[in-house]
Amino acid sequence: APGVPLTGLRIELVEGSPAERQPGVLAVSYPYAGCSSGITVYLDRVRSLAPGADRESALLAYVLVHEITHVIQGVNRHSPSGVMRARWDDDDRAAIFERRLSFEESDVRLLRRGLAAGWCDRTARLTSRSESGTGFRPE
Repeated sequence: APGVPLTGLRIELVEGSPAERQPGVLAVSYPYAGCSSGITVYLDRVRSLAPGADRESALLAYVLVHEITHVIQGVNRHSPSGVMRARWDDDDRAAIFERRLSFEESDVRLLRRGLAAGWCDRTARLTSRSESGTGFRPE
């Protein structure tokens, strides 16, 4: 639409991520950088935890939603359960594969606040990588 600025969010899919590089983390985001932020997904790690194309696509979608939510919320915080949990366990992974893992209400409120505040218009306050990331904790 005329007069509407185009915004973008860089997403990098990395193959062959070294095991010592943020072990157990499936992705990282930069929630304090506004529109200049980006997301790095360790695609090989996603594939290793989600055998088959259907499961891989479900897990990749949830990883992206988790990290995009960090960017829109503009904070590096995690919830005790759901999509914004820091480390997904086996039960969470089963819910992901069944496409039923959801947001906590507090996460929805932060998303709405971030969207209303114009997440992309925020001036970058911190450009270094946040320690947010999604991963699995075996339980």
